[in-house]
Amino acid sequence: MRILHGYTSIGLIAGLLTCLLAMRLMLKAHHWPKACLAVLWLLANALLLVVNTWIAFQGMGIPNGNLFHLALAVVIAVNLRLTWTFKQRSTPIQTASGQDLWRRR
Repeated sequence: MRILHGYTSIGLIAGLLTCLLAMRLMLKAHHWPKACLAVLWLLANALLLVVNTWIAFQGMGIPNGNLFHLALAVVIAVNLRLTWTFKQRSTPIQTASGQDLWRRR
């Protein structure tokens, strides 16, 4: 289980980087509510990364572990969707705007 939590921490690091990119794009496009949402998502990723890394090093046995696993699954699923959205865009990161992130194809 420690190995599984270690790999999950790697996935959360990718989510942190994606949130930073989304936050940068939203601030650049002056979408303040969406930038605040990206900041909140970044904080959720950071909190789960800290707790998950602690579990990977210290071991299991946290109270309400089932709720933690549910939150972890939701965050990783949304991170995957956000990353997939960035991957589908053919816009280079240097010229991307916040509108490119929220526009559908």
